[in-house]
Amino acid sequence: MNKLTLLIILTAILGSCKTNQRNKVSNPIEFSYSETLLPKDTTKLWVEDGNIESDTVLIVCQGGPSKNLTFIEKGRTSYRYIPNYSNYRIVYLHQAQTLNKEIFDYKEEFSLEMAEKEVDNTSEMLYRALDYFKAKGKTTIVIGTSYGAYIIPNYLSTRPSLADKYIIIAGRIDDNEQMLEQHLKGFNGEFEEDGITYIPEDENPDLSEYQESEIKEYLVKQLLKGAIGKPRYSQELADMDLSNVICFYATNDQNVGRLTESEIKFLESKKVKIYETNTGHSETLYRFIDKLMDGSVKL
Repeated sequence: MNKLTLLIILTAILGSCKTNQRNKVSNPIEFSYSETLLPKDTTKLWVEDGNIESDTVLIVCQGGPSKNLTFIEKGRTSYRYIPNYSNYRIVYLHQAQTLNKEIFDYKEEFSLEMAEKEVDNTSEMLYRALDYFKAKGKTTIVIGTSYGAYIIPNYLSTRPSLADKYIIIAGRIDDNEQMLEQHLKGFNGEFEEDGITYIPEDENPDLSEYQESEIKEYLVKQLLKGAIGKPRYSQELADMDLSNVICFYATNDQNVGRLTESEIKFLESKKVKIYETNTGHSETLYRFIDKLMDGSVKL
């Protein structure tokens, strides 16, 4: 076998292998706002609370997608109820749209392609934060709630798994197709209390009472949800070791819907620890905290 033939074979094999590297953008995107540029100083990607000297770092991916980091806006979050909160180094991680608010002031249009790039930027922020703290020998635990819960599978499907533990709260592995379709069009429905039956949003609403800035913000948020919910993570993560993942979900989640039998089966096959609640979407975080308090779950 000559060198040229060997090179062709190796190229074919490498091209067919599924890797955990970041997605490559084949063509440059023409942004309708100032492009999101991640700072060279990695520590600018988050704000902190708790004990800066702690050997255990809790990296929080908040829900939303919101325009602001809740901790910056309010000075506290619901995570403060975590037992021994002040003993941990708490990192409230920025997301693309909280770091670069100009996204919400786009000109002419905000496209799915732009949303996908911003979702990738958010996963890159998580990668850089983990890389920063692992280089310092820290134990790292990523906690994601709602939209933040989607960041975890997105990160795991595009980048090396660096954290010691991941906790997914009130998220999904494979989005409901009706919900995804609406998000991709800029709308946002909800589920009935069964967590299964989807109630679509009216796609011909009267927007006369809303300001242009409100309409833009709403569209950006829905497209970000669509972009992060579009991948079928049960397929993207099929070859991944997820034994260090814990998942909390509500059977009556009216925001993102409950996990389906196929999602649960997938998680169980990957040895993910699953905790079920029936107290709704927003309360799922508190059921996680309850398990921490009674010792059922440990950080």
